[in-house]
Amino acid sequence: MGNFIMSSRRLRLFYVDRAVFADAWRIFNMYAESRLSFTNATSIALMRRHGIDYIVSFDRHFDCIVPRIS
Repeated sequence: MGNFIMSSRRLRLFYVDRAVFADAWRIFNMYAESRLSFTNATSIALMRRHGIDYIVSFDRHFDCIVPRIS
């Protein structure tokens, strides 16, 4: 699977820099009562930075923040 992801021309990889990390930390703290994980908060921060409107996931913790396709 890893080789497929790394060699795919259809997928884009996004990397976490300090600004994304800081946004993720802010989102994580903002939704602490929703039990949003820091990993999910990081996904949301990356979505916002890159203009991604929907997430494909079975994780219901996204529901209170971004539209989810499951």
